[in-house]
Amino acid sequence: MESIKVVVQTVTDLIQREQGELRSQAIRAAAGAMHVVEAFDSILQRLALDGDQEVLSAATTALFLKAKELRARGITERWLGLMPALRPEFAGAIRHLDHAMAQLLSERANSPIVVSTLSNWVAKHGQKVPIDSETAELFDNTLRKLSSMEGPWSSLLTDWLLSDVVKHPAALAGMLTQISHHACTDLKLDKLRLDDLSVEDLLFLARRLLGYVHDRAQLTSLALSMLKSTEADRRIYPVLYALLVDEIGYDYPGSTVKACRTAAEDLAAGGHKEFLLQVAGAIDKLVEAQTNLPVRNELRPPTRLRRLFARARAKQMNESFETASENSIFRQIATQITIKAGRGTFSYRDATYGPSMKLASMSHSIELPRRETFDPIGNSIRHFGFRLAKREET
Repeated sequence: MESIKVVVQTVTDLIQREQGELRSQAIRAAAGAMHVVEAFDSILQRLALDGDQEVLSAATTALFLKAKELRARGITERWLGLMPALRPEFAGAIRHLDHAMAQLLSERANSPIVVSTLSNWVAKHGQKVPIDSETAELFDNTLRKLSSMEGPWSSLLTDWLLSDVVKHPAALAGMLTQISHHACTDLKLDKLRLDDLSVEDLLFLARRLLGYVHDRAQLTSLALSMLKSTEADRRIYPVLYALLVDEIGYDYPGSTVKACRTAAEDLAAGGHKEFLLQVAGAIDKLVEAQTNLPVRNELRPPTRLRRLFARARAKQMNESFETASENSIFRQIATQITIKAGRGTFSYRDATYGPSMKLASMSHSIELPRRETFDPIGNSIRHFGFRLAKREET
């Protein structure tokens, strides 16, 4: 026992008095032992509270590798509360923190402390940009686990969209952009939080949705989930009607009508069928009225100008495609062979011709908002206005 006290005192003295690699080694040794002894808790937590990055980095390794033992000691929550001070440039430590929080999410009861840690970290280190992709990249494992837990995920979506800290919705935009590639787009807002919102708060939420959610399916799903709130006919219908008809339905008329009609069948028992069919009918009428407008040929640009623009646009797209293909993983692992003519190809190896392979085209399409096609600058200004919206504005 006496020898243990000597070791503890020696390591503590090195942490307090030394600098450089010797101090770093002492910190790692102390953090590596805190799952079995509590002698280093006070000094390590004090330094972490002061923002010592070496201590925080060493603690993330312990949280990841000794998760079970630290939970048994009851200090996991205390250390997670200190992690928002960890700066994003310490990528290895952030990775360990991400794995540690993903492990904790194996038990649903740990979701509040994980969400709290992530929220505080974003408030301190997030970026004030329209789409903050850094948070989604740094906490990829936590994001995947959290997005599969409907209750905690819905609470995070709602809280971050309504947050007065603009870094939260920006980080959420990056998260939603990432999960749209590998997860379902059926997103829901938190019903309990919606029930407590005033009309002004609902308008603020609608503006935040339009400013930070960029995928049509995600935006529509979140908007329709507002119908789950209590007294929807009095509180939700006026806001949601304008949101679906004037905003989402204007940019994506066909998809919005389809989503509303599908939801009308699913929500028939909830009494919202008539409202959703009314929304779909209003969008159809607007599209029909716009389609029936007469074509004014005198407003069309000259044929020669349209041809020059098409050629310039095609050249620009080809150059963009070639630039993007340079970093393509597929182009790096495959050999490009240019075919001069024909509809098929074959290989020749070891004096033998291989089987003929027919060529087939590959294509990928995405849904663009209508405003983006005829007024991209105005649409950017519109989104900027939604992101600048304040809660007190009506």
